[in-house]
Amino acid sequence: MNLGSRIQLLALLILALPLWSMAAVDAPLQLKITRPATVSGQQNQVRVIVTAKDHDGHAIKGLVSEQFGLEVDDVTANISKVERTTSNDQPLAVVLAMDISGSMAKDHAFDAARNAALAFIGRLGSADRVSLTTFGDSAKQLTDFTSDRAEIRQVFGALKAADQRTLLYEGIFKAAEEAAQASTGKVVVIVLTDGKDEGSSITLEDATGKALASAVPVYTLGFGPQADEKILRRISELTGAEYRHAPTVAELPAL
Repeated sequence: MNLGSRIQLLALLILALPLWSMAAVDAPLQLKITRPATVSGQQNQVRVIVTAKDHDGHAIKGLVSEQFGLEVDDVTANISKVERTTSNDQPLAVVLAMDISGSMAKDHAFDAARNAALAFIGRLGSADRVSLTTFGDSAKQLTDFTSDRAEIRQVFGALKAADQRTLLYEGIFKAAEEAAQASTGKVVVIVLTDGKDEGSSITLEDATGKALASAVPVYTLGFGPQADEKILRRISELTGAEYRHAPTVAELPAL
């Protein structure tokens, strides 16, 4: 079995041991594995980021390796170390999902959105990575995660907003699918659109469910008077993110 498939099969449980760092619980707690964080240079070693919460949804602190169990393919594996991680320990991975329907071309809105996205990318750290997805008549992943800013600028430069439809839900699903492949525990999807879903083959629940399954927040940016603010806000709220709206082209860069 290759290392990639081993990572996908990791399963962790807190053992029913006394927890002196928290109130007693009446059952083992299921840990959620967000995604592999890094793969070490040594064979058969991986590092993963997990989130441990109590029944009320509060983070559990002070856990040690003896309080964890690990199985890979139903075989008990060794846990060498458990340590607390912070957001600064991991680079950021961003999936930009851009609406390329024809309506985005009006009043040079797409140009403004593209320039704003490039300015945002320019403010990221050198280790942060970006992936680009578009949605219009279909949803397409244009780049893998990359820290090559020149590559992103080149791909962005070739984009045109000319499609007839806005398959918003398919775009979100595709972006969340890509986000799940990020090799960091800190990953987000940012969606920009001026409209609403127009005929996706999947539902809103399918799209948000894909993001939730991968623990990926989806930040939505709505532009102009036709943006479906109610749905965009719901997408962000369901995935633990936020919604923002720009009524005019002039306000796009601020998003």
